Amino acid sequence: MEKKRVFELFNENEVIESVTPQTITNAFAELSQGKFHVLILEASPAFESSPFIQVAWEKGLYTIEIQFDNEGQLQQFRKETGEIEECLTLFLNYHSEKLPDKTGWQDVSSEINYYYDDEEAGVARETSHPFFVKHFTDEIYYNITDDYAPFGNDTGNDALRMLEERLAEDDDLEDFEELPAFISTTWGFDYLDSLKIQNEPAFIENHQSEVIKSNQITVAVGFGVIKITGGISFQLKKRAILALEQLANAIPEGRTSYQQQIEAMKTYHGYDE
Repeated sequence: MEKKRVFELFNENEVIESVTPQTITNAFAELSQGKFHVLILEASPAFESSPFIQVAWEKGLYTIEIQFDNEGQLQQFRKETGEIEECLTLFLNYHSEKLPDKTGWQDVSSEINYYYDDEEAGVARETSHPFFVKHFTDEIYYNITDDYAPFGNDTGNDALRMLEERLAEDDDLEDFEELPAFISTTWGFDYLDSLKIQNEPAFIENHQSEVIKSNQITVAVGFGVIKITGGISFQLKKRAILALEQLANAIPEGRTSYQQQIEAMKTYHGYDE
């Protein structure tokens, strides 16, 4: 007997109970009023390989995306419109198990897939997320011999490899902020969080080698998460920037390089900013 399909409707703040055409219509009314900015309708089990449709509002423009999962091969398509009624119709049709005609939709599958380096080729643009390649254009982000580069020192390079392994093992992992501590613990030493020690100059000076190693891990994870997934949280971004600032103070000869990375990270837009 085929499992009955269940729909779940939610925004960035709450799950909306009892999914009906009326609750979907009400949710779009609230979206138009700016009470939230993202609305997602999930189908379980997926129908015709589609697990969800979503809409996001920003600066008067609605971006609709629909995903398809064909035995682990993800495809995602995007359409932009200024008409909320068009978005509502697509959601109501989806709830009625009618997929949209994707003519004119943009295939954005490359944005949602994870990117892992080839073990032999090493860090490369070709095996990095398109968002990373577009924003981080300098060669330093692909350099594996420059000690001041995110992946150039042994600690940073090893952290990137462990990050890749962790995400490949669990591609549903969402708590990226704990990954620096996870890597440190796996390596058998206590992680010194750049956020927690930022106002303790005496501690930093007295534990310089441990601080440097922890910060190199944090920097590698910060840039690495963007390199693999294309996104970063505000907290992890903030932690990486502080780590770079602490490295610049601890290793003055690398200050110019670290400052360049700080500016590049500051201007990268996190997904929750």
